[in-house]
Amino acid sequence: MATSKGVIQGYTGVAAVDDRHQIIVEAQAHGTGSEQSLLIPVVEATEPLCTPATLITADAGYHSAANLKTLTEKNRPALIADNQMRNRDERFKDQARHKAQPDPLYDKAHPKKGASHYRPKDFDYDPDAGTCICPAGKMLYQNGSNCNHNGHLAVKFQGALRDCGPCTLRDKCLRKPDITPARQVCFFRGKAANGQGRGAACRRRPKHWKSAHKGISRGSNTASGSSVAEAA
Repeated sequence: MATSKGVIQGYTGVAAVDDRHQIIVEAQAHGTGSEQSLLIPVVEATEPLCTPATLITADAGYHSAANLKTLTEKNRPALIADNQMRNRDERFKDQARHKAQPDPLYDKAHPKKGASHYRPKDFDYDPDAGTCICPAGKMLYQNGSNCNHNGHLAVKFQGALRDCGPCTLRDKCLRKPDITPARQVCFFRGKAANGQGRGAACRRRPKHWKSAHKGISRGSNTASGSSVAEAA
């Protein structure tokens, strides 16, 4: 049987129910996935049980212009929902929140989760100036420019304790804000050549960086000199 999920071994079962007595008066099985072509066979099979007052009801799966025309020709009163009925009915305005989840049997891909913490792309990194600004607008200091991480060279930055400690974004910046004092972030520069940046060793910032850092941090309430001493 052809279905929206491919060809499967199965059938479509159709049943007609007497709503007054709550019993099944007709049942059929068909090797097709389309319900539209199955309405009229059931209506014809139940004709001996119908009276002039019998009202046929069916869901939107049985709605088609051909079925409506045939019922009219047979003079059979019927109420068959169309595909847009729920969009017009105020009682179904909140139906979206009850939408069924995708069938895991056919879609086993894990749903993509958004990043719960700030990633390196959220930091303003200037490779030419050698500076990095965190999402809170604080300047991080560079504590390594030639670090080897699994064969890739990286530039490392770390936030100052005076900035990270009282920061209101700790929960979004640190995975363990209760025990991690400051944020660290790496920016990769490519693969390391043989012997370049061996192990976890990093080349510290040059001595002249201290004066450059003072120029960048001018206007801060904390002296730049203490910031550099803290990073050492």
